[in-house]
Amino acid sequence: GRRTATSRPPKVTTTTTTGGVTVSETRSAYRERDLSIDSDDISGAFKRDYSHRARNNIYDGTVSVRYNLIDWGQSSGAIESQRLQHLISRITADGVLGERSFQLLSFAVRLSRVEQLLAGQNDTAAQINEQVDVVEARVKAGADRLTALREIKLLALDIEIEINRLTAERDQLLEGLNIEYGLNDADAKHIMDTYLANRPEELAFLEASQTRQAHALRLQIESVSHQERQIKGSRYMRIDAVLDGTVFDLADYEDEYELVGRLELRMPLYDGGTSRARLREAGWRSREFKSALDIHQRKHGSEMEQNTGRFNDLRRAVGEEQVRLDGLNERLESLLARQGQTVSSPMEVATLRHAIGQTSQRLIDLQMEQELVRARILLLSESLTNVLNVNLGENGC
Repeated sequence: GRRTATSRPPKVTTTTTTGGVTVSETRSAYRERDLSIDSDDISGAFKRDYSHRARNNIYDGTVSVRYNLIDWGQSSGAIESQRLQHLISRITADGVLGERSFQLLSFAVRLSRVEQLLAGQNDTAAQINEQVDVVEARVKAGADRLTALREIKLLALDIEIEINRLTAERDQLLEGLNIEYGLNDADAKHIMDTYLANRPEELAFLEASQTRQAHALRLQIESVSHQERQIKGSRYMRIDAVLDGTVFDLADYEDEYELVGRLELRMPLYDGGTSRARLREAGWRSREFKSALDIHQRKHGSEMEQNTGRFNDLRRAVGEEQVRLDGLNERLESLLARQGQTVSSPMEVATLRHAIGQTSQRLIDLQMEQELVRARILLLSESLTNVLNVNLGENGC
């Protein structure tokens, strides 16, 4: 139907000033100014509040925009603190990756050691068994005593016991490798080959102040300083600029709106000592991180010195054991050259081969321990993950 003059009274236009902002109002004279039903409030960036008010089938829309002018570093302090915490998380993840890489390499080194020892003991056992057969034949022929057979069989038994022990140790290592990392012996061999191919010959060295952990502790100290700035700013006045806009009668919109601008000043009058307590806690944390930084630098330097000294000792021990092994091999060659020409002594040959096997075992133990110490030094110098070609990726955290 057609609207009559009685349903749409004459419109009234007014101009007012609120908070320094000119407001233009064009609205129906009959509309009630106090609408009390609010619904569907939504908040967004800068606290934009959207509300729709309905009464007598008349809907008004309100938009509120808030922008902070002064907060004395509260927002920037919080943002910077969170950014630093993200960097610290990445550094911590790198440190955990390095530790796990060292543990995995330790498995690979120990497994390589056991396999080398097992192969050496099997060779020694086969060589001694040959001499056992010779002694048995000599005893049957009456050319040797039964005590000689017992002695050489005891040597063979010692080798067999060692082989069984090494086999059990190998099985335990493979089980632990599978449970801990889900890997097998082929994976461990690949890790060991990668390490041996990429490890530097010279020992790596890194100053304590240049380590990732030292950097993370310095970032922690800086993050606490930003938190202190945030806490101090919370005790001062916060100034926000707010702009409220209202559009009247959305269902029958005819350029009827209202804009109101204002400044909001907010300041806590009393917080019960919360800010003071938070500042004390932040100061305590800052001192704790500084103390941890000093401890880390001393500990890092001490560990580098100890591991370097141990590596040099092992290098000398490896050289000495290698000289001893070479001497035993020369004696064996000389003894074998005399066998059958003058006098045959299978017990002496077996005893010498057993000594060579024992010396080879000690040499392998020293070499593997030397590699573990080298790997530890690489971990302290934060280059082990590069040697093993392991990394977190761009988004790792």
